[in-house]
Amino acid sequence: MKTDDKISDSILLILQVIVGSCVVFLAFRASGILSQASELHTNLESTVVVTSEIKKDRDANAPLTKGMEAPEFSLLNENGDTVNLQDYKGKKVLLQFSSLSCESCLPAVMAAKELQEKRDDVNILLVQYVSPPDDNALFKKDLGLPFPVLSAEEEMAKKYQAYYIPFSILIDEGGKIEWSQRIESLKGFELFLRDKS
Repeated sequence: MKTDDKISDSILLILQVIVGSCVVFLAFRASGILSQASELHTNLESTVVVTSEIKKDRDANAPLTKGMEAPEFSLLNENGDTVNLQDYKGKKVLLQFSSLSCESCLPAVMAAKELQEKRDDVNILLVQYVSPPDDNALFKKDLGLPFPVLSAEEEMAKKYQAYYIPFSILIDEGGKIEWSQRIESLKGFELFLRDKS
């Protein structure tokens, strides 16, 4: 009977250690989850603030619609020279919004390149977000782009309401918005240039 009691005590002790370990493990796990939940909550609050700020900016500006005057801009090209919308007065301009870090933008950039090679009645300006002129110069050279590559900040996105990329905006010869659309292929550009111009 003593042996059975010792075995029972040993089993009980082992079970207590196992249960205790599980409790400690769960406590640490819960602590980590609570920490992650707190961080997630903080990030969510930040996202809500940023999103509401963008919405305020968007609401403060009338939506870009056909016939609206295109907002003026002054941006640096890949050589560090200033390019203004006024430089293209009397010419059709296609603003192609993109970013060096956006892999899904590359097909749209290459489609814009093909379009520029086929048509000389449209002046394409590639607007790269948060990209310095030196990086844009390398990008232009590597891809053999026949049009200027401009450096832009968030303010340009707000002006043109280009909140996602790739995004394209056609400005007519009179400096008015002709259309704005997400286009990623040469066929898409050709359709919009034919149907909306």
